[in-house]
Amino acid sequence: MERWRAITKALLSQAALAQRTRLNLTQEEMAELLHISCRAYGDLERSKNCFSSVSLMFFLSTLDDGELLLLVEQFRRLIADGEMLIGS
Repeated sequence: MERWRAITKALLSQAALAQRTRLNLTQEEMAELLHISCRAYGDLERSKNCFSSVSLMFFLSTLDDGELLLLVEQFRRLIADGEMLIGS
């Protein structure tokens, strides 16, 4: 389980940074959108922490349909690749 947690944390960290950049927001502004502290958001971008379920829902609501689908597809690929490595 820890392996999947690390993979998920890295994926969401990259997605958060990419979305913040696309929206041209500061870390503080992004933190406000997610209803978390600026420090918590910074830790999230650095993969020190992960989203809570509430902040994840706020984050997902910042994505358009195409971005949301891409994020889910990336997650599915990571899972499939990981399952193939475990099975070999």
